[in-house]
Amino acid sequence: MNQLDLFTHIGAAYAEAPGGALENVTLYRLVAERAGMDPTHMDARSPIGIAGSLRSPVKRKIRWYQQTLKQLGVIERIPGERGIWRLTQGSS
Repeated sequence: MNQLDLFTHIGAAYAEAPGGALENVTLYRLVAERAGMDPTHMDARSPIGIAGSLRSPVKRKIRWYQQTLKQLGVIERIPGERGIWRLTQGSS
């Protein structure tokens, strides 16, 4: 799966979500389904960064793309919530 495909799957997941809002855990599941990815691949962890902390590279990419969508004004965090993002009013 290339990076453009992953970005497309993320955008489509938000577009199809009720109210345009998704918890990260739901986003990860939907992206895995849309990409035909084995769910265990989503949870596979590898050493990341200088400290070598074990993290999921796929989930890290998804969070990176969330930040890109945020900077573009497409999604926003729901105030007072952790790990829940929604489409902005201009995006829906």
